[in-house]
Amino acid sequence: KPYITSANAHHGPGENKWSSIIDAAAKKHGVKLLIAGHNHIYEHFMCGGIHYVTSAAAGRKFYAGECKGTCGGVKCVENTNGFLKVSVGASLLCQFISNSGQELDSFQIA
Repeated sequence: KPYITSANAHHGPGENKWSSIIDAAAKKHGVKLLIAGHNHIYEHFMCGGIHYVTSAAAGRKFYAGECKGTCGGVKCVENTNGFLKVSVGASLLCQFISNSGQELDSFQIA
């Protein structure tokens, strides 16, 4: 379950019982990107220097979200199937690509 997610009828923002442990470990070790699934929506939040991405828009019924996490939403994509493409090089390039090939979100991590 995602660490940060928007409120919806299926899962609440604080539902993941491991959230505080995950967050503390990520901050301690300089993690810049946490990717989760489970919630049928694409969400991208930036919180405390960490990108939190929920990439679970691959197929099943979508969950409507409000894109209101504890740090504020950067990008939400509802009702669109797609995938998170992560290109690794001197930096990470992360792109949410719809099944039709349209880039709907993009960010880079140095």
